[in-house]
Amino acid sequence: MCFPKNERMALTQSVAEKLQCMAQRQKCFINKQNLKELSKDEFEQYMNIRTACFHFIKLPHNHFHTGSDTFAAAINILDVFLWKVKVTERHLTIVAVACFLISSKMFEPEELCPSAKDLSRNFEWTTKDLCRMERHILSKFGWCSSTVSYLDFVSLFADIYGMSTDATSHKITELAQQCLAKQSTVLLEPAVLALSLIHHFKTENCTSPSEQQLLVYCNIQEQSLKECCESLSTIAASSPFCASKVKPKLPQRRFDKPSEMGITCLSTIEEDMSA
Repeated sequence: MCFPKNERMALTQSVAEKLQCMAQRQKCFINKQNLKELSKDEFEQYMNIRTACFHFIKLPHNHFHTGSDTFAAAINILDVFLWKVKVTERHLTIVAVACFLISSKMFEPEELCPSAKDLSRNFEWTTKDLCRMERHILSKFGWCSSTVSYLDFVSLFADIYGMSTDATSHKITELAQQCLAKQSTVLLEPAVLALSLIHHFKTENCTSPSEQQLLVYCNIQEQSLKECCESLSTIAASSPFCASKVKPKLPQRRFDKPSEMGITCLSTIEEDMSA
């Protein structure tokens, strides 16, 4: 989509071009997936698996002190993959960690990026298993990964509103992560979350005459924005989120270790051909 040039519009052409670039990058990742609508039961199952996987992304994120953009991208990759591919409980840890590994390679400096070996130490699958899953996920995306998150929009929107997020950056990311724990990024678009965060943290004197144009340029529905703002207010008023409190439902039996059996369990992951 090309944004029209108009000398009278409140948004500068440079801002419009940045928004266009981010929209194209996000579209490049999402539109290739041809995601179907899930039934109520399918969505409930999706969210149960997602909750557990979210936990196993949060753990290495905290342990290795990776950036907020790394975490956000990992969740985005996870959400789209789980929506497209049916994943059993026995594979949820390796799927989650593989999404984190892909994201780390995109956003973390090479010398600080956790290796597959580092990430495999506390699990019963091996480094080779993790690398195999990494390739499996990337192949499902046509070797294209998400590079746009709510953080890209937050910094841009803050400038438009004349806000400084230096003092609130930690609070913004904490609240955003709490929101991401509850809502799939397939349904909650990055721009919607970003603008909702700006609304939540801005002061009364921080306004922007170009907000309506932002809604149009970023294809944000006012109802979606309102619902997200209300959700953030509810989350902020509740007790702080703690990843350690998440209790994923895991099978009682031990995981198979493909490298010792001479086979891989990954072949049992089945893609829904109707997706």
